[in-house]
Amino acid sequence: MSGPVVLILRARHALCLAGKRYLCAEFEITCMASHNELGRLGEEAAVHYLVMHGYHILELDWHYGHCDIDIVAEKLGFIIFVEVKTRVSSTFQAPEAAVDRRKMSRLLASGHAYLIKKRLDWPYRFDIVAVEGTGFDNFKIRHIKDAFDRASLFVEQAYDGGLRHQTHISADDEAGRN
Repeated sequence: MSGPVVLILRARHALCLAGKRYLCAEFEITCMASHNELGRLGEEAAVHYLVMHGYHILELDWHYGHCDIDIVAEKLGFIIFVEVKTRVSSTFQAPEAAVDRRKMSRLLASGHAYLIKKRLDWPYRFDIVAVEGTGFDNFKIRHIKDAFDRASLFVEQAYDGGLRHQTHISADDEAGRN
């Protein structure tokens, strides 16, 4: 399917005057959902990129309950969970910036669910593929390997003097390598 997705809704209006019903002309409402098409094309470009760089694709758009993962791949004995973010441009925000702490937490839970469901005890990581452009021919792709892990998320929330703040502990801090 190429081009934007178009939803056409047809309805008839009934007009009531002095207790009598009159049928008005038919009308159409067209809704453009081109962002869905752009996202799909971005995911296709990400798959192509990963395959060209030696990744073996295991799953596309994996769902289990409330868990979902855009791409599950394997390379050199690692399971790689890939979140794909596609934008027309990064004028206002880079695509990868849309993967906030909340999304990371959901992806971590989804990756854990995948490993349990598939009964895999392999090393794994979480990558982000950021795709910018308006179509497959002009996409610019950034692959952020090992973009985040459980240790790099906020692990403690404290309440101090009326201000709520979070303490960040990275894997380097835990290993004593500030």
